[in-house]
Amino acid sequence: MIQFKTPDEWEIQKVSLDHGNEYYIADDPFKGDGFEIYRDLVSTYPICSHNDGTKPRNGNPFEIIHVADWIAEPICYLIKEKFNLRGALDLAEWGNVYHKGKVGQWEFFTLPHCDAAWGMIGNLWFTDHDIKDSGTHIYHYDGTIEPLQDNKMYYDYQINQHHPLYDECKRLTHNQKKATTWTNITPELEKHWGFTRLDTMPSKERTMTLYRPNIPHTAYISDNVDFRWSHTFAVTKNTQTLYNELLSNLQPA
Repeated sequence: MIQFKTPDEWEIQKVSLDHGNEYYIADDPFKGDGFEIYRDLVSTYPICSHNDGTKPRNGNPFEIIHVADWIAEPICYLIKEKFNLRGALDLAEWGNVYHKGKVGQWEFFTLPHCDAAWGMIGNLWFTDHDIKDSGTHIYHYDGTIEPLQDNKMYYDYQINQHHPLYDECKRLTHNQKKATTWTNITPELEKHWGFTRLDTMPSKERTMTLYRPNIPHTAYISDNVDFRWSHTFAVTKNTQTLYNELLSNLQPA
């Protein structure tokens, strides 16, 4: 039987970064041998999107697993309580599976991205990697990031037609050719697109890395990695919910 830790039992470590950013490293959220049982349970679910064709169906470069609500929701609720997330929340989950030689990105998605406007994202690691070989780069963007009505976060170079990188961004988003091998972002590209790397979150087995969904980030995988597997749990609010809550708070008593 899988038993989950309570918010008080679940130990997390905060890592403070420049520009007021931060992320967290937590131990696994299970009691006893729950981690092994949970990993075995998730492994029974099939990969539902290989995303390995010449035309990608979405921006996630990994093979994707989805599990039943009853498997994911206890961890989502633990994140919700640990970080005191309140209001109308959206819960989501997805697995990220990397097989060397099978997974490569759409060129645009070598660049950092954001997951949502507000909340917390937790990435539970099922495989173990040295920081020099695998992790999640986390960034400060030197421009502006805006949430739009489709509940996605956009950099100014994606939506401002007068931005000097707008045309280049448009070309990349229309050129949806999938790479045949994994490609990591280079320091030159980070600088070109206006990103300052703050840190690299580790990918260590039996741990969870947690971060705000509106922080730019991207995966890093070296050629030494043959297989990499994690599962993501998202507790977020969409932009319309945030807008409605703001209006409600502005109403006179």
